[in-house]
Amino acid sequence: MLLAVFAAGVDNFMAAPMLLAIGDGFGQNLAAAAGVVAAYTVVYGFLQLVWVYASDRWGRLGVIRVGLALASVATVASAFAPDIASLIVLRGIAGAGFAAVVPSTITYIGDKVPVEKRAGTLSDLVAAYAGGAAAGIVCGGVASDVTSWRVGFAASAAMTVLALLTQLRYARDPVEAPRALRAFTRSLRITVSATWPRVVALLALFEGAVLIGFLTFFPAALQEGGASGRVAGLVVALYGVAIVVASRPARRLAAHLPRPVSLAGGILCAGAGLAVAAFSTSIPTMAVATVLVSMGFALAHPLIQQWATIVIPSHRATAVGLFATALFVGTAVTTQAVAPLLDTVGFGWVFGAGAVLAGVLAVMLAVAWSRFERATAHDELP
Repeated sequence: MLLAVFAAGVDNFMAAPMLLAIGDGFGQNLAAAAGVVAAYTVVYGFLQLVWVYASDRWGRLGVIRVGLALASVATVASAFAPDIASLIVLRGIAGAGFAAVVPSTITYIGDKVPVEKRAGTLSDLVAAYAGGAAAGIVCGGVASDVTSWRVGFAASAAMTVLALLTQLRYARDPVEAPRALRAFTRSLRITVSATWPRVVALLALFEGAVLIGFLTFFPAALQEGGASGRVAGLVVALYGVAIVVASRPARRLAAHLPRPVSLAGGILCAGAGLAVAAFSTSIPTMAVATVLVSMGFALAHPLIQQWATIVIPSHRATAVGLFATALFVGTAVTTQAVAPLLDTVGFGWVFGAGAVLAGVLAVMLAVAWSRFERATAHDELP
C-alpha cells in the first residue's frame, strides 16, 4: 500500500515545478497554467467522499486498485495533451483516480491498526507520500528543464502503473456488511451534523491552504529568481526528503509534548518557513524555507490525521473522507487565489500572507484540541 501512496505523492507534486514550462508550451501565463494544479486538487478533494462510500461498499483495497487504474490512463493521456484545456481536464481525471488512494489507506489503517500504534503507522504513511512528493518535484523540474514537461507526466504514469501491478498482488479485504447508499448518506449526514468532525474539517481546510497551497509556488518563485527548473526541483524536493527524515523524530517529540503544543509548534514552524520565503526567494533562503515547512508538516499533519480517525469512530471512513476533502479543497483555494496576485504583489507578499495565516491556524489548532480533550473527558462527543 505504501507504494500506491508514494505514487500518489509523485503525481500530486509533479506539476508544480513544470507550471512555467507548461504555460510557455501553450503560450499561457502562470495563472492559466496553475489551473492544471487547481483542477487536480479540486477534483481530488471532492471525490474523497465518493471513494469512501465505494470503499465501504466494495472494500478499501479494491477501491485503491480502481483508482490507480483510472489515474494510470489519465496520466498517460496527460503526456499527450494537445492544449491546456485538455490538460486541465485530464489532470482533473487523474486527481479523481488518485483520490481513492490516500483516504482508503488511512481508513484501512484505522480499521486494522490499534489506536495506540496508529500515529506511528500514519507517520510512515506521511513519509511514503513525502518521499513520492520529493521524487515528483525532482522529476518534474528535471523534465521541464532538460526535456519536456510531457516526459514528467510519462514518468508519473510509469510509477502509477507499477503501483497498480504491485497492488494486484494482495488479496482484497473482505467487506462483511457492505453499506447501501442510504446508509452512507445517513453516515454523511450524521458526521456533518456533529460538531467535532466539522471542526476538524475546517482545520484541515486551513492546513491544506497554508501547508500545501503556498508550497505549490515555491518552484516558480525560484525560477523567477533565475534558477533552472532542475535546480528549483532539487531545492523544493527538500520538502519530501526532510519529511522522510523528520517523521520519526517528530513522532517521538510529539509523544513527549502536550498535543496542543505539538500541533501549534508544527504549524508555527511551517509559518516560519513561509516567512523566510517572504524575505527572499534566493536558493539558500528557499532551501531553508522548504525544510522548515516540511518539518512543521511532519510534526503537525500526522496528529491531525489521527484526530480525523478518532473524532467519530462509528463513522470513521466518512470522517476521514471529509477531512481529506477539506484538506485538498483548501490547497486548491490557495492555488487559484494566489496565482492571479503574483504579477501584481509578487511572491514576497504572498508568502508573507501565508506566514500570517499559519499563525492564525496554530492558535485555532491548539484551542480546538484543548476543547476536544475536555469534551472527550466529559463524554460530550460527537
